[in-house]
Amino acid sequence: MPRSGDNLSSSAEALAKTLFFVVGCQKSGTSWLQLMLDAHPQAICRGEYKLMHVLIPLMQEVVKCWGNHITIPDVSEDGDDFLSEAETTGLVRAAAGLLFAKWAGGQLDQIQAIGEKTPEHALTLPLLDKVFPGCRVIHIIRDGRDGIVSGRYHNLRENEEKFRQNFPNNADYARYFAEHHWVKYITLARDWGRAHSDRYLEVHYEALLSDPRPMAGRMLDFLGLDSSEASIETCLAASSFDAVTGGREHGDTDSTSHFRKGIAGDWVGELSEDEVRAFEEIAGWLMAELGYTSSFEFARSNQGIAD
Repeated sequence: MPRSGDNLSSSAEALAKTLFFVVGCQKSGTSWLQLMLDAHPQAICRGEYKLMHVLIPLMQEVVKCWGNHITIPDVSEDGDDFLSEAETTGLVRAAAGLLFAKWAGGQLDQIQAIGEKTPEHALTLPLLDKVFPGCRVIHIIRDGRDGIVSGRYHNLRENEEKFRQNFPNNADYARYFAEHHWVKYITLARDWGRAHSDRYLEVHYEALLSDPRPMAGRMLDFLGLDSSEASIETCLAASSFDAVTGGREHGDTDSTSHFRKGIAGDWVGELSEDEVRAFEEIAGWLMAELGYTSSFEFARSNQGIAD
């Protein structure tokens, strides 16, 4: 059994690696990126450990409860509380370091970068940066209309009755997804990225799907990892649609799978006009900013209509 000193040493060693986080609105391809980067021999990427919005609040509650049970008065010279916010954050960092070291399974000396994928971390990047100073962030963005399709099928798989109760009208879900997920996640992550451009990399799902090698190489360079053709091929092979689905090709649908179809533009045949309109009324401005064509422009271009 490893000694406590060994554990603390491993935690410190893990925290000294290049730390990175994969974020993005749900159903945007974060799991795909996680698998891709985890396949690199110099990296580890796991998920979803929800460090910021679950572990930190729980640790704060534990520390508060612990302090309330201390019967001897605080005798510290500076008169601080039992444990300060910074010290509580330090506990979270140390706990994460132990977790990161455990992921390495005794091979920590061979690892250069350690990553974690939790979509919701897009909402808490300032706090994430506070706990892990200097961390890097890879933000994947996908056309929100495809996100609606993927999210709807996901929710139907998980609990169809509850989903139907919450969203009896499909347009209601499109509106909810736009406001509470797509716009919110993307704008908050991009705000942080603008302030930390040297540690932020934006990846578009569609570009990665159509021409993965250049973007994969860019991600590896961003993390300081070997980006040779051999390493890129290793990452892409491990995360290919064929590999993660047990042999299906892109476009071969399995609505019971987390990786349902693996294509871009699925929304065209899946969403009603009401759903698209509901989404674009809220998210149209961000679509334009990101270069996504509105449904009106999409229809015109496919019909060969010129301005």
